[in-house]
Amino acid sequence: RPVEHAAAVTVGEWETVAKVKQALQEQEMGLFSSVALLAEAMWPDEKIRGALASRHSITGLPIEFKYPEGEDHEEIGKAAEADWPVIGQETELKKWLRWGWFIGIGIAEKLWERDPKTGRWLPKMKVWHPRYISYRFDLQRYQIVTMDGIVIVDPQDPKWAIFAPYGLYRGWMDSLVRTLW
Repeated sequence: RPVEHAAAVTVGEWETVAKVKQALQEQEMGLFSSVALLAEAMWPDEKIRGALASRHSITGLPIEFKYPEGEDHEEIGKAAEADWPVIGQETELKKWLRWGWFIGIGIAEKLWERDPKTGRWLPKMKVWHPRYISYRFDLQRYQIVTMDGIVIVDPQDPKWAIFAPYGLYRGWMDSLVRTLW
């Protein structure tokens, strides 16, 4: 499994319009490092937090599990329902959605861990910080710089969950950060 760098957040580097414009220009080129740090600097603003909170409300909606009748289906359905708090980690889901809405791309890796109580293997979401994400125009794929090297993210690979609400290719041009700065 690729190992993520420690996210080093720098504060106070957005005093000039030129620095903000540079981060947005890098985003146009598919480089998300600077715009991710800009986004983090913007999040404490009350109006921005309010806009994000309204979008995060989707994670608070009730979930209803339905499964076909039959002993096997019922057993599997009830297990999925019982495991949902572990599988559907709200904090990771919110991070994934926030990055997608705010800078146009959220990438999460699906990791499998054995539940010590049930012994079942459960998927967990691990959101990658966009500071290490860029878009490879030649491959039409996102890539992540990890401690182990560069990983190309194939949207068809079930190991990855990509949230690009404005589209996989240059959808980031419609992201919230571009309208809120």
